[in-house]
Amino acid sequence: MTAPRRPLGEMLGELVAGLGAVGVRGAESFATGIAPSSVEFDLPVEASVEHRDGEWVVLADSPRTRLRTAFDRPASRLTARIVVERGA
Repeated sequence: MTAPRRPLGEMLGELVAGLGAVGVRGAESFATGIAPSSVEFDLPVEASVEHRDGEWVVLADSPRTRLRTAFDRPASRLTARIVVERGA
């Protein structure tokens, strides 16, 4: 049995949380002091829509397997650009 897919918002939240290491705090740990102003992702995802608790939910997560066969549905692509806002 496979694990249930998670909502798209959870996957995006995890990507944003991972940016803490390269964001403003991360720049302080690098000798160069260079901090990215944005990060762009282009990821393969397995996406679907499901009815949960009376609502329609978009589910998206990384593919369950690395290799696809002719029996598998093709993976979709998710492109997201996350911009880091800096305080004045």
